[in-house]
Amino acid sequence: MIIRTSKNYSISSSDSVIRSEHSQPTLFVLPPQEILRCPICRSLLSDAVISTRCGHTFCFKCVCLTPRNSVNYTSAHQSTSLVPTLPLSTTGLCPLDQILFQSADLIPNRAIREQVSSLLIHCCHGVKLSDTLSEASDTNKYVVDDEGCSEQIELGNREQHESECLYAHVTCSNSSQCGLYRKKDMDVHLKSCAYTMCCYSPFGCNFVGCLSAVESHESVCVNRSESGVACVKELTDIKLRQNDLSCRVDELTGAVKNLQNSFCSQLEQQSRQLICLSVRVDAIETQLGRFLYGNISDRRNSSEPVLDQEDNKKSGDHTNDTTSKNGEWLMPFTLKCVGTFQGHKGNITSLVCSPGYLISGATDGQIKLWNATDPTRGCYKTTEAHGTSISTLAVEGGTLFSSGRDLSLCAWQLPGMELICRKEAAHSEEVSAMVNVGAILVTAVSDSLKMWQLEAGELVEVKTIPDLPHKVRALTYAKKRESLYSGAHNTIHVWQAQHRFPLRNKIESMGFSSIYSLATTAQFLVVGTYNQNIQVLDIGTYQHYRTLTGHIGTVTCLLTTPHDHGQFVFSGSQDTTVQLWNLENMLPVQSFQRHETPVTGLALHNDWFFSASEEKEIKVFKRVKS
Repeated sequence: MIIRTSKNYSISSSDSVIRSEHSQPTLFVLPPQEILRCPICRSLLSDAVISTRCGHTFCFKCVCLTPRNSVNYTSAHQSTSLVPTLPLSTTGLCPLDQILFQSADLIPNRAIREQVSSLLIHCCHGVKLSDTLSEASDTNKYVVDDEGCSEQIELGNREQHESECLYAHVTCSNSSQCGLYRKKDMDVHLKSCAYTMCCYSPFGCNFVGCLSAVESHESVCVNRSESGVACVKELTDIKLRQNDLSCRVDELTGAVKNLQNSFCSQLEQQSRQLICLSVRVDAIETQLGRFLYGNISDRRNSSEPVLDQEDNKKSGDHTNDTTSKNGEWLMPFTLKCVGTFQGHKGNITSLVCSPGYLISGATDGQIKLWNATDPTRGCYKTTEAHGTSISTLAVEGGTLFSSGRDLSLCAWQLPGMELICRKEAAHSEEVSAMVNVGAILVTAVSDSLKMWQLEAGELVEVKTIPDLPHKVRALTYAKKRESLYSGAHNTIHVWQAQHRFPLRNKIESMGFSSIYSLATTAQFLVVGTYNQNIQVLDIGTYQHYRTLTGHIGTVTCLLTTPHDHGQFVFSGSQDTTVQLWNLENMLPVQSFQRHETPVTGLALHNDWFFSASEEKEIKVFKRVKS
């Protein structure tokens, strides 16, 4: 079956079955079914539309050309739109049963269009005109060309294949006088093409010949010297432009850095102002409460005694409402996010607190001291510590210890951040955990523990515990029990916190998976695990007490409230959330969803709680009465 396709029209561009800028011979592998022919033009349906009035399917252009629509068809084609359509008010007449319909009754017949689109045809570069005349007309018909492309393709996908077909005829790039060649044969032709030009033709050479002759000529071409001078000049111009561009890039880079620094400082200033406003709001709320309680007291004075001590307590500060005389946290309370510390240019890796200060380390190599007594004052000090990422931080008294990806260990004097000493190559790998056990600093590296002591301004290694079963990821110290706890895969080692650190106990085979964080209270050993759960053990018997579930990611950090009883524990996770748990009833108290990346650090200073994540920010929370 032979048809010749031409430029098609469609109601919607996405519904077009055939889209070709030029006529191409179409030879079907199998003759199309009769149902795929238009009853008007008897050709293959092109952009088939069906009338909802009569149910017949036609080519869109054939319906446009019916006598009732010829005027509208002409006006549609005179429009600048590439997709001719009929006005909604236009009426048409079905040429088969003379039923009237409007253009709104014509809808694309997608079933027919898909059938037409899936018809198999021979590639147009694999057919040729036959020497015999067609039986139906005096014109020649097309047959398969044995020397052409043998691909059989779907009608709807013909353009993609035919545009890339290696059997397509193309003209020689040297001269149109060579005639047409198939793409696959062009490389062979170019080697013998008699119209190959000399490479110095832009400089005035008119030599033309086959490739071998041109190559011989180019070695003695008189235009070589001129081209060389031109090339040197062009190269000089390129270098000058390159220098100009380099200077411009440097200027733009400097401007970007200045803008970035300005933005960071403004952002930090705005964060301080936001924290200040939040504190003021809390103060106003407190004053309002006192005012209300005072009015009640005044009213009571007329007929009752003044408020007793319990009533006075109700009108006091929020902090006093939630903290007992011995520092224990009391319910009810809530933690309110009042602001954000911003300033690091890398992911924050560690958070610790010392009296009056919050200390943070990040992958930008900086250690920052923040005012933890009055967070509105923001950053107090910034120190370039290791020249590379900060791994862990630990603080004891007025001394801060830091480890970095450069494998060094540093000691700093607080709050001025004066460097006391630096121990280069202190470890063979990056430190995964670090904790102070009195005057001893304990670091975890891979499957080993190292103990350090600051003596005469130098960090001295006093002991190494090597060859533990697995990598140690977590450390914590229980001062009253004089015990150091180290967590690895499904194993917790309990070490006696003395100079030699003998092994006191070993907790294993509990199915905890890898242990990523540890914390202790007077009653419990709290374990954060890879499998998203928090395991609670009796710290005296090491028996499993309870499993806390709520996170959907690895529990990366744990923090207990400072009182000896330790009623509450904070947990941070890779699921970007922080949760507060009550260890008396083993229930969650509050959940915080202020981060968008995994939580990396938690810290507590009086009524201020801080959490950090990989998004370079520290969230600031204040404990207030519920």
